[in-house]
Amino acid sequence: MNELYLSLGTNIGNTVANMHRALLSLSQLPKTGPLTVSSGWITAPVDAPPQNDFLNLCCSVEIDCPPEIFHRYTKQLEAEFGRIKTEHNGPRIIDIDLLFLSSGETIRTETLLIPHPRLFERAFVLAPLLEIYKNETLFGSRLDDCLKTALKTQRIEKLNRPLFGCLLNQFVNHAL
Repeated sequence: MNELYLSLGTNIGNTVANMHRALLSLSQLPKTGPLTVSSGWITAPVDAPPQNDFLNLCCSVEIDCPPEIFHRYTKQLEAEFGRIKTEHNGPRIIDIDLLFLSSGETIRTETLLIPHPRLFERAFVLAPLLEIYKNETLFGSRLDDCLKTALKTQRIEKLNRPLFGCLLNQFVNHAL
């Protein structure tokens, strides 16, 4: 088993319902055991054309398969949601990014880079990640310092109400 950290985002349609469905779908993937889910965060698009704000969160999952296979699962989930890439950084019904493995393993293929190349630049990743990742540093970078830098140019807001209630408990308690 390997612990994998993910970032999820949505800004099309009912974003809360999209996020519920994505978490439930992740919990049902083969050889996957969900662990932890952050709060929801409302975030402005970064390096993107004009569009709605995003609902973002981070989660960690235990995987019992190679990260490349799990990546294929997440791309399949995005397709099942109806995600169509029409423009770079355009609106999306769901986006699932693999951030890093707790083992510190680096993966570089034609379709997958772990750790995620923009992990340390995005407030919408760093703020929710700091809620669930218990170490101060990652790959030699202090996460809180990276977040402070990102917040100079990026707008984010933590949701004050819990989004997931019983679904979150179902997700976190899912057994392999």
